[in-house]
Amino acid sequence: MTDGTGMSCHCATRFSEHRRRPSLNELYLTTGLALVRSVVPIAEKEPTLAEPRPVSLRIPPSGFEDLAQLAENASRLEQILLLLKECQQSIDEFSAVKFLSEKTGLSEVVARDVLDGLASLRGLMVRHALTEDQVISAIDASIDTSAPSAWASRYSEKWKAAHEQIVLALKSIPAESPLSLYQKIKELTYSHQHVLTDITLVTDLRPVFNHDADQVRAVVLTHVLTISYQDGTNLRRIEFATDAADVLKLQRITERAQKKIAAIRKATDNQNAFQLIVAGQAASD
Repeated sequence: MTDGTGMSCHCATRFSEHRRRPSLNELYLTTGLALVRSVVPIAEKEPTLAEPRPVSLRIPPSGFEDLAQLAENASRLEQILLLLKECQQSIDEFSAVKFLSEKTGLSEVVARDVLDGLASLRGLMVRHALTEDQVISAIDASIDTSAPSAWASRYSEKWKAAHEQIVLALKSIPAESPLSLYQKIKELTYSHQHVLTDITLVTDLRPVFNHDADQVRAVVLTHVLTISYQDGTNLRRIEFATDAADVLKLQRITERAQKKIAAIRKATDNQNAFQLIVAGQAASD
């Protein structure tokens, strides 16, 4: 877009986000679009090998949704993990969620929350060398200190009652499993500084009046590009003024991106070494 000085202002969109580089005392783990921030406190004394550092967690709202669905569906976790083995050749998020939804009768939203919850707990265990019981204890401590009151009153007892079934489910997950692959795919998809959550383009008409402000002499048409994104656990929004040339450029670069997807799909169709995962798109599309 060109401003009054003739300078050109460009706004570019990128599919991005989710975490900044961690400091020594902060580790970030993505859980799909949820983010779990685990803080390793500085101990008064160095723990021994038999005495691991305690881990406390700050769980975002989306993380509590995952935990709620784990508690609600604890009796079905064994079935879900068995079914997950059947879709190993199509383990992208959309295909796995759709497959589980069809097989179990759960809605796709619930199926995704259950998968994300299991994958997150497994990821915490691996990253912090925690046992199944230790990761559940860390979650319990976080629930006690930071769970929303509405969540606590509705799900706290269900979560406690589901401990044994969740622990058994975690123990049944081998190091190389469809769930661990699912988690790695999600992490690589959303492991960026910011993650786009929504984008809109609103047309804006602004009248130009005469000196006495009693006649409209012209109307300026622009567009407002609004980008909503996730910055860590925070949702943010930013707006850009754009003109017709910017809209045309956005159209061209998105069309070019679609051509790149098609070209890479074609190039990988006849190989069996790996599965191509196109973020935001089911494998069957």
